[in-house]
Amino acid sequence: MQFFRGDRIAGTFQVSVCEGDPDSLDAIILRPLRYISRHSPDGFAWGRINRGAADLALAICSEILGHNAPVMIARFVVVELIAPLDAEKGWTLPRTRVLDSMARAYGAAGSGLGQVRL
Repeated sequence: MQFFRGDRIAGTFQVSVCEGDPDSLDAIILRPLRYISRHSPDGFAWGRINRGAADLALAICSEILGHNAPVMIARFVVVELIAPLDAEKGWTLPRTRVLDSMARAYGAAGSGLGQVRL
């Protein structure tokens, strides 16, 4: 299972794309999540609604879609998944949970995610 892992190291927010069981020490880090600078000059953040959280949501959604995600979808993911994370702790976020959030965002927009292959 693919998942995203966020770590706070020396005051910086770092996010990786991983494979395996998020609760296992055997999970494999595939690569750092590609940063898409759209809102924040300071990089990723989580635990609140701000520019760093918006960039994190946009990068995660874009990683899943394989291309730049619509900002409207990323905003929904910020509110639903990124802002509630504890800003002082690390976290894991399964790809399936992000997909569920994106599906709700598409549904809220009335654009019919059922027609979009993810």
